[in-house]
Amino acid sequence: MRYVKSSSLLHKTDPQIRRKRQIKYIVESHTVEEAPAETSGSSLKSITDNLLEFLEDEAKRNWRGRLFPLQTGFGNLTNALLSALGDSKFSDLEFFCGGVSEGHVRLMEQGKIRAVSAGSLKLTPHVAKKLRSDPKLFHDLMILRNTEVCNAAETVGRLGVIAINTGIEVDIYGNLNASHIAGSQVVNGLGGGANFAQSAELSIMVLPSANAELTISNIVPMVPHVDIGEHDVDILVTDQGLADLRGRDEVERAEAVITHCAHPAYKDQLRDYLKRALAAAGGHHPQLPDEAFAWHRRLKETGSMSL
Repeated sequence: MRYVKSSSLLHKTDPQIRRKRQIKYIVESHTVEEAPAETSGSSLKSITDNLLEFLEDEAKRNWRGRLFPLQTGFGNLTNALLSALGDSKFSDLEFFCGGVSEGHVRLMEQGKIRAVSAGSLKLTPHVAKKLRSDPKLFHDLMILRNTEVCNAAETVGRLGVIAINTGIEVDIYGNLNASHIAGSQVVNGLGGGANFAQSAELSIMVLPSANAELTISNIVPMVPHVDIGEHDVDILVTDQGLADLRGRDEVERAEAVITHCAHPAYKDQLRDYLKRALAAAGGHHPQLPDEAFAWHRRLKETGSMSL
């Protein structure tokens, strides 16, 4: 690994960049990426089971048994979904993503994929080995494009993409926080998630209903940071079930999310909040901000969101 001080390169850059010294180091590395370990437990399987059941029904009723091009992100939940698609009855799958991972390549090896368009390829050891041993597989099935094309609203909308994204938490109305813990500490970038959710034929959000210890509900009264707004969320899926939010008003959305997607340990707490918000605030989108954000304060102070 070779470290290069930025000062040795500054004379080649724009004067304004040189003054701001935006580049501190350039790091050259030959270390191969390692695929992240998948989270254990049954929640991921429950989520993928609920999602696939919905997709199968939707495809049968509206899409003649086929799926429009799929967009997926990265992470354990995406890995679980791609694995489940490999075991499903779906074939001739198409993906239109910002990036593809090892799970997509394994679907290509299974003969489940007809075409993949992406902006990047995650080069894990398995993917690197396959790329060297069978380059024709990638040549025939995959094309890499600029991000400006991959995330373009016109392209996503014209293809009728089914966008499947995840996040840290979602509120009862469908607003998604995908990047900031407690609204302040960034844990990852959003990538193209919002671009796809806004322009997709169908925008689906998937996440566990709570953490394993049940100290955190991933469904809260109000998210402290919004990456994808409620107007760009059609379907919410958790290990508890699925809420179809299409055509519902705000209160109907909240009732569907609590009933079908919230963990039993937090259902009554969320229902009580919504009932009191309706009585005290009313309106189209009833909220009690002091109480809503108290969930995260309580977690910080006591170690649990539960009352």
